[in-house]
Amino acid sequence: MRLHFLFSEHPLRKGVPDPQFEDQKAAVEAAGFTASCIGERTLKEGRALLGEMSGCTVVYRGWMVKPEAYLRMSEAVAAAGAAMLTSPEAYQAAHYLPNWYATLADLTPETVVLPVGADVVAELRKLAWPGGYFLKDFVKSLKAPPGAIAAKPEDAPAIVAAMMDYRGEIEGGLCVRRVEAFDANTESRFFVVQGVVGGSGAFAEIAKAAAARIHSPFFSVDVVQRTDGTPRIVEIGDGQVSDLVGWTVDRFVDLWKPFAV
Repeated sequence: MRLHFLFSEHPLRKGVPDPQFEDQKAAVEAAGFTASCIGERTLKEGRALLGEMSGCTVVYRGWMVKPEAYLRMSEAVAAAGAAMLTSPEAYQAAHYLPNWYATLADLTPETVVLPVGADVVAELRKLAWPGGYFLKDFVKSLKAPPGAIAAKPEDAPAIVAAMMDYRGEIEGGLCVRRVEAFDANTESRFFVVQGVVGGSGAFAEIAKAAAARIHSPFFSVDVVQRTDGTPRIVEIGDGQVSDLVGWTVDRFVDLWKPFAV
């Protein structure tokens, strides 16, 4: 397939990628792929796209977008005579935790999904998990204080309030994950392209298990070792909006070369 990479545009410089993606755009072009940028107005309003992408399969590399914005991007790409590698349905399949959790429930911490506005303290008391409660919305957890872990149910409201203050919303709903004893120094990120796992090491097998179950052409898998030695999946993400954690740009570009025409 003819691949075209679409990068988030610099907010003040039309046609120039956001600084975080400058090296990626340069690298994919050096490898022989075409690339262009998509601005905020297209994501918000569905405006026409520029760039020679007609007849190409398009891979987005940029900031996280909500499903409705991704749909507008897909429509703009289609209007330009191209098609997204990842459909809007596949984007949500990997981007929203509840959409992939049931498929990988045996390989990832136990999770309960609560609607926005639920009585979080009462719900956590029902769970009565001794190790604590990891809180996030459908997409992200809180990286700022007080952090994402409630040691007891009564700690949860402060975390939810901080999530609202920090992000402005709880996207989708609240995911409560059972806290397991992880060795944080072992966490690794894999990328999966068309079912092929990019990455190697002790956790490759569990990443391959995710690749066999998740119906998305491009996604990331974060794996960590529990202190008892068991590998666990801690996160699945749409690959288009996943950072290159532990990856060089050149190694990332090499993922795509086998699929290029």
